[in-house]
Amino acid sequence: MQSGTSKYDLSKVDSDKYWELVRRTLADIFSKNPNDAQPLENEVRNSSPDEQVLFYHSEPLSTAAGIAGRVPTQQDIDEYKRLRAVVYGLP
Repeated sequence: MQSGTSKYDLSKVDSDKYWELVRRTLADIFSKNPNDAQPLENEVRNSSPDEQVLFYHSEPLSTAAGIAGRVPTQQDIDEYKRLRAVVYGLP
């Protein structure tokens, strides 16, 4: 294995989708500026591949809630599920 890579590397397409969902969740559910995600996104993208794998196991809703300083309500969770289906093209 090459230095700086992990056998579990996430594709750029997948990580871009993750951050798209975080931003949409910030804006649409928590009424926050979607750009609030940028500092954390930069930090994660600059971390080691293994740290990235651990990070991307968290649900985008949890990431957005942390950035927004909120605990999601059941209504937030239901709205997030609808939003996640749209972003990921799920039925």
